Amino acid sequence: SQDIYTLFGGTKAAKFKEGGERYDIRVRALPQDRGTPEDLYRIAVRSLGGTLIKAQNLLNIEVGEGPNVVNRHNRRRAVTLYANLEGKTMGQALDELESTVRQAIPGDGNWGTDTVGRTHAFREAFLYMGYAMMVAVLIIYLILAAQFESFIHPFTVMLSLPLCFVGVFGLLLITGNTLNIMSYIGMIMLMGIATKNAILLVDYTNTLRSRGMEKVEAVLQAGPTRFRPILMTAGSTIIAVLPVALGMSEGGESRAPMAVAVIGGMLTSTLLTLLVIPVVYLLMDDLASWLRRVFRGSEPERSGREALQTQK
Repeated sequence: SQDIYTLFGGTKAAKFKEGGERYDIRVRALPQDRGTPEDLYRIAVRSLGGTLIKAQNLLNIEVGEGPNVVNRHNRRRAVTLYANLEGKTMGQALDELESTVRQAIPGDGNWGTDTVGRTHAFREAFLYMGYAMMVAVLIIYLILAAQFESFIHPFTVMLSLPLCFVGVFGLLLITGNTLNIMSYIGMIMLMGIATKNAILLVDYTNTLRSRGMEKVEAVLQAGPTRFRPILMTAGSTIIAVLPVALGMSEGGESRAPMAVAVIGGMLTSTLLTLLVIPVVYLLMDDLASWLRRVFRGSEPERSGREALQTQK
């Protein structure tokens, strides 16, 4: 009850000020009256009816061992584990910890694990980065579909995204960097930068075809024509982020993975786009032509029957 808590634990009754300092005044029993568990039996507490009842009739004292602090998480008793991550990334440490937990904790449903602190923020940040990447892909597709007035050719342009990821992971591995928040940001930035090479090729190919050029000839001419602008824009992007990749500023080591991801993605996307995108463009154009024949193939027959019925 509150009486027992006040006598043995103490209750803050007022504050005392002296010399610009403030001190709490706590009220509790004298040391000789609260030194042993048996002192609890000497207390009398007041009931709801106003009568005094000896605590001896209410308490049963047993001496044992227990924690001095009971920590809780989500209203359940919890123990927080801390570890040194020297020589390991957060992701590697989490994988090892989860493997150990699965082997050590019983699977009876009375035990569970959860992440808190920096670990929870780490997982949450990666989850939101994944959402941001999916939204970026969707926005890129919608913009390209409106620009090309087609639902097929945007897939041709967006095929450059997997090509740039090859360079991202490869250069991160070569330079000893990890896939962290900064490298994720670099990948999201790269999704908008890398598609411009394919946009240049596809847009100029469509322009040549609109002038009456056959599609294979248009693809063969668009590549050499757009080769120089593609190299100029890719080279300027790589040179611009090179100082960040080298970590030449204070705290630059934390930002280096972002620039490394951009450089690696630009290298592979620039080289592979010039080879892969023209082939994919021809395949996608053939697919679009086949789909138009499938969905419109019955229209001439239908119109012919209607004309015959009109003549009769």
